Amino acid sequence: MSASLLSVDDTIVAVASPPGHSVRGIVRLSGPQLAICLSQAFEVEIRDVSMPRAAVKPVSLPVSQLGRVAGTLWWWPAERSYTRQPVAEFHTWGSPPILSAALTRFCDLGARLARPGEFTLRAFLAGRIDLAQAEAVFGLATADRPDAFARALQQSAGGVFDPLRRLRSELLDLLADIEAGLDFVDEDIQFLDRGRLVDAIRSGQVQVRAVLQQIQSRAAVDEAARVVIVGRPNAGKSSLLNALAERPSAVVSPQAGTTTDYVTARVDWQGQAIELVDTAGFVTDRAGVHDSPVETARRERSQAISEEQLQAADIVIWCHDGSVGCDHSAYHEKSVAPESVIHVITKYDSFPRRPHACGELDISSHTGFGLDVLRQKILEKLAARRHNEKESFLASTRCRNGLQRVLDSLFIVADLASQNSSDELIAAEIRTVLETLGELVGTVYTDELLDRIFGRFCIGK
Repeated sequence: MSASLLSVDDTIVAVASPPGHSVRGIVRLSGPQLAICLSQAFEVEIRDVSMPRAAVKPVSLPVSQLGRVAGTLWWWPAERSYTRQPVAEFHTWGSPPILSAALTRFCDLGARLARPGEFTLRAFLAGRIDLAQAEAVFGLATADRPDAFARALQQSAGGVFDPLRRLRSELLDLLADIEAGLDFVDEDIQFLDRGRLVDAIRSGQVQVRAVLQQIQSRAAVDEAARVVIVGRPNAGKSSLLNALAERPSAVVSPQAGTTTDYVTARVDWQGQAIELVDTAGFVTDRAGVHDSPVETARRERSQAISEEQLQAADIVIWCHDGSVGCDHSAYHEKSVAPESVIHVITKYDSFPRRPHACGELDISSHTGFGLDVLRQKILEKLAARRHNEKESFLASTRCRNGLQRVLDSLFIVADLASQNSSDELIAAEIRTVLETLGELVGTVYTDELLDRIFGRFCIGK
């Protein structure tokens, strides 16, 4: 970590909106001298940085060759901002040339282009967030599934590591009592009862085990990619699940609507753990059909469950019944990223010729035709997603390794206290625990660790 990156005395600027064209683009700035830069940039007076409230102001930014670019200036004083410095955002048209020209204008007036993750780094250095929350910001920015976003959101709120913060505070109090006793070793004064110390350490072990188990259970879920099979009723979804799993996991019936919940099967392809999920069929046209209230409630529940599984999918296999022709109506109603979807024509053995070229693959669950190609395509799509998953895995591994070190040291402390060992040895081991806990919750860090965490961020975060 270079010294310049740890310096927070200059003004940094970056585009904070996603790359490409959009309706709105955002240029973000932060720094102690921000008011001066903005006053010069917009040629209007920006109130003193000590103003207590956030503000919104319509402005226009003069830029070379483009004239004046209209937009809105959002301002947060240091006490209210993410970085605990004055922060501003210029909201304008999401045109890359306009945003680039705005960056140039701000840099001409003394700002510097921000490095990856530098806004979040400044928030961390100012004590606004801890290291675990900083990693959660990366998780929020890269989450591509609702469950991944929910986990990152919980971590950003501090929920995961709250027990570790409390444990660290308790251990600091214990260490203070032990070290106070060391100053009066020749006196008949006992600052900390050994029984109380052992009880406190045992309680700490329980807390650490709970957090470790929580993280390990999440990692176990994350290690298996979710491949969700969807489509209209009787499109061959359950047969496909059984064929891919090579065992009868789902009930297969010619009657539409047999699957009303979801069924899963775990497989391992080339070392990649995959959770296959069969869902109830999506029904888009019920015109002229009069169901009973019970049947309507059952169908709506099945549709809601299928929708939940669809949104939690890493990869979606969308089945089109080849025996009746393709139907994209249900697919087009769903907000699914196209790059995560594989369209397949099922029941290839039921028709000699494909009636419509509406899918990527012809498959037959009965004969096995096309299944190897489908498996390979699934693995290829998963491989394309691995970068973000690898970063999340590294963060999870760091936490698990740190927690295991804490647990091991707590066992040593408990043994030393039980065996009536010297207070010096116990104090030294507690300091080791405190250092590791500090790394986990972000109160102790190294330049290498900051480089590893913030170097993964995109510019503007």
